[in-house]
Amino acid sequence: MNMSHKAYVKGASHLLCILIFALFLASCGNVGGEPSTTAPAPTPSPTPTPSPTPAPKVYTGDGYTVSYYPESWTSKPQSTYAMFTSNSDPLTTLRITVAPASSGANIDATLTKYVNDAKAQYPGLAQDTAAPSTASIGGDTWKQTVIAGTYAGQHIENGVLVDQHPASTGKYYILTLTTKADNYDQAYSKFKGLLDTFKYTS
Repeated sequence: MNMSHKAYVKGASHLLCILIFALFLASCGNVGGEPSTTAPAPTPSPTPTPSPTPAPKVYTGDGYTVSYYPESWTSKPQSTYAMFTSNSDPLTTLRITVAPASSGANIDATLTKYVNDAKAQYPGLAQDTAAPSTASIGGDTWKQTVIAGTYAGQHIENGVLVDQHPASTGKYYILTLTTKADNYDQAYSKFKGLLDTFKYTS
């Protein structure tokens, strides 16, 4: 009778150990030796530091400033004007001329003079009647004439804009825009970034 009791206790002890071991394996998620299917959490990639936006250069002329990016435009001051040339197309140029106010001069006469100069440089170009006659630049309304046509096998748009600043008493500011383009809107869009930064300083 005493031996039977000991065997019973020993068997129950073995069963208890097996049960505890099974519970341990279940808690580890690896019952029956099955490999865990839970993938490790991915390591987050570091956020790349954005490259700093390059600051534009500021060109200071006679009574005005223009901001531009050297990778897009090259500026070259001359004795009587400043020239900006597109780095991607040497025929795309913006020339800024400042002329002193003089008796008898006015915006219309100044505009006519520079339009005639442009026609002499590009023979065969004629007035583009579809282009607007004014443009807003630097807070002023400028008078504008555009001549267009084929020159050296290319369709050329050449705009001349004139403003007197301050009005009636100030100097004359003349912008000459030249580029290959099929129409005025296409041509003007090439210069808009420059013209939007034009500011009077006097």
